[in-house]
Amino acid sequence: MMRTPDTKSAARWPLRAALLAVAVILLGAQGACTPPPVQNEGAYDLQQIQGLWEARWADRLIRREITGAREVVSYYGADGLLQRSHIADFELSRSPDGRYQIFRWYNLKAIQGPPIPPDASAGQYLYGIEGDRFTEYHGATPELPESKDVIVWTRIEGGPPPAAEPLP
Repeated sequence: MMRTPDTKSAARWPLRAALLAVAVILLGAQGACTPPPVQNEGAYDLQQIQGLWEARWADRLIRREITGAREVVSYYGADGLLQRSHIADFELSRSPDGRYQIFRWYNLKAIQGPPIPPDASAGQYLYGIEGDRFTEYHGATPELPESKDVIVWTRIEGGPPPAAEPLP
């Protein structure tokens, strides 16, 4: 037996498809963030990230000093006092397909504050560098490049080293 098409359902199909497409776009834009494609080579990136950086994360000031392939990161409280800091070695690389920049840290050690748990002494995240902005995409991997934890660092000129005295 042959079915005759329901003209009401057929007329609603384009509207339903359009609503579904809008919902997918809105939900995708709201949650995760994907790093942009790689634009530079690793040695160039290493040169570009040298110096002092500053970011805000969960209402805390974070300062970072990168010298060579080593970084010192310091976290300050709302009162401007240094709460904790750590030092780590790192390397920059590319994903196998060349699409993403990977920041791998290792030898992470506490300078001030609580000790670093052994399972946190090494790790990686995707990153992007553009001018005076250095963006970290935590939890993102080349296989799963979306990240909900994004930290954007801004270069600071002439600022104190991260592990210096408390901020005024």
